[in-house]
Amino acid sequence: MKPAIILLAWILVGTSPISSQVPEWVADDVAVLTTPSQAGGLSGNAGWIEFDDYVLVIDETIVDGKPRVAEIARRYSGKPIRFGVRTFGSGEKVSEDHFADVVWLTALESDFIAPQKRGDMADSTHVSSVVSGSVLEVQSGTILQDSHHLVEFHHVNDRESGSLAVYVPDSGVLFAGDLVGSGRSPSLLPIEGWIRALKRFEGMNPKIVVAGNGQVLGPEIIVETRSTLEKLKERFFDALGYAKNRKQVFDIVKPEDFGAISEFAFGKIYDELVGLRPATTFIDDLGLQEGPSPTAVSPGWTRPTKIVVADLWPGRTGQLALVAPGVDVVVAGDPSEAAELGRDADAVLGWLTPQIFNEAQNLRWVQLSSAGVERYLGIPGLNESDVVLSNAQRIFGPGGAEHVLGMVLMLSRRLNVALELQRKRRWDITPLTGATPYIGKGSELLELRGRTLLVVGLGGIGTEVARVANGIGMRVIATRGSSRHGPPFVEYVGLASELLDLVPEADVIVNSLPLTPTTEKLFGNEFFSRTKPTSFLINIGRGGTVDTEALMSALREGRILGAGLDVTDPEPLPENHDLWGMPNVIITPHLGGDGDGHMERMWLLFRENLRRFAKGEPLLSVVNKQRGY
Repeated sequence: MKPAIILLAWILVGTSPISSQVPEWVADDVAVLTTPSQAGGLSGNAGWIEFDDYVLVIDETIVDGKPRVAEIARRYSGKPIRFGVRTFGSGEKVSEDHFADVVWLTALESDFIAPQKRGDMADSTHVSSVVSGSVLEVQSGTILQDSHHLVEFHHVNDRESGSLAVYVPDSGVLFAGDLVGSGRSPSLLPIEGWIRALKRFEGMNPKIVVAGNGQVLGPEIIVETRSTLEKLKERFFDALGYAKNRKQVFDIVKPEDFGAISEFAFGKIYDELVGLRPATTFIDDLGLQEGPSPTAVSPGWTRPTKIVVADLWPGRTGQLALVAPGVDVVVAGDPSEAAELGRDADAVLGWLTPQIFNEAQNLRWVQLSSAGVERYLGIPGLNESDVVLSNAQRIFGPGGAEHVLGMVLMLSRRLNVALELQRKRRWDITPLTGATPYIGKGSELLELRGRTLLVVGLGGIGTEVARVANGIGMRVIATRGSSRHGPPFVEYVGLASELLDLVPEADVIVNSLPLTPTTEKLFGNEFFSRTKPTSFLINIGRGGTVDTEALMSALREGRILGAGLDVTDPEPLPENHDLWGMPNVIITPHLGGDGDGHMERMWLLFRENLRRFAKGEPLLSVVNKQRGY
């Protein structure tokens, strides 16, 4: 047992930091070392953990080109350094000369914050088989163990840095890195991810916390840091309600009032909350892509001077100006006001009419609040102009996917029939299953697990539909017009020309296509001649892509079993239209992509694209005006 009495006493009374040269044993076989940084302050929480036959080094520090912590660890332990890990950064090898035999552990890119299943990463036999001098990606919750020791690794940072926290459960020691204490604090971690990580740390119930600048603290620092972050976030949002610029915000929310957060992190949090930091998590989560648009390096590019924004978030829209300091960002309550204010504007966000397009002499960019663009592309001269058009593709994906799932479940479980029975106060399974009580036999209720869903148009909504369908155990295939590439939960992605070949495989067909000259009435008689009689068609795309007469004939003749229509042709559907009365059809009034989250996603898209436009960076979700999407 290594002495820790003095150190533990120091933790309780909160005296001076530990020595910069002599390690302190905070637990059996767990050492903490504070070393000078190049700036003369304290370095990151360096230390090591001794296993039976090797040492794991945490946050190596380089002094005069040499790995300082490893040298001290070798001197005290007499064992080889086998693994290295950082609680900050990507875990790249720091010195090939001095660390040629060390395996650096880094966070698995696809495993972000949330822990995955635990498993042995390296036991006594696995250690010897690991290739020396490599970088090994590990998932959150991975453990490193031998016959006497166990250490857990947990992700605490975003995809760009891939940082890990190191936890020793039996002694309760947590190397928390820059997430706690008065150290540098993470520069890349989004505040929500930071708070989630701290909550996870609280759930571990650690006894000793090694903080970012090498200080050893008690578990209360985790709660203090998390509470401070939550309070800071609330105060920032309150201030943004009436402050007009950064100075006004910082006059209200002062760094000295939040001592648990470094000034460095304080500024980064402000930048994130107002949108001055790139919204990488939001972009990655929705799979948004940059498109061709003029940038600061393009010939003739000039910084915009005026931008008009539709008042889609009353009381909040004006905050968008914070991401474009020095640019006149004005709010318009309706398209007519936008046309008047936009005569000398470089961009208009949220509105587009022929009047806006024709009268805005300096117009370079229009951001739409819809995913579909067909009605805007009909504005004379727009397609031939240099005006960049971006839309809200993928913003409606989560809501659209859930809407599709609801329609499919309603049709497959005949819930529409059940609702009619409920209104009549009638307890009868015969209309639902075709069976009689006690005798049974047969069923018209379908199980989706194992059946095939075909997504026609693997874009924003289509991809989310595929994700949800895969999640309930369906086989997913798809078509898309641009390529055969797709996410791993889609078994096969065919080109648009393969649609009729794939239709006979499908039990559920989801149409999420835009309306273009090539997709108009694509779902016609030839299409329905290939469908299974037990299949369902769900239209979440555009009504004009379906030949309505052909659809009704297929339903009447039993070439498909049912349809869920969020969009129709004509639209709105006239009161006397025959589709209303068809018992195997569910109709909703073009709201499939709506939900309580889509306007917040829209806000993030507008804000990020506005930031990019003001700085001359490539825009997201740029429309190909020739393709029509």
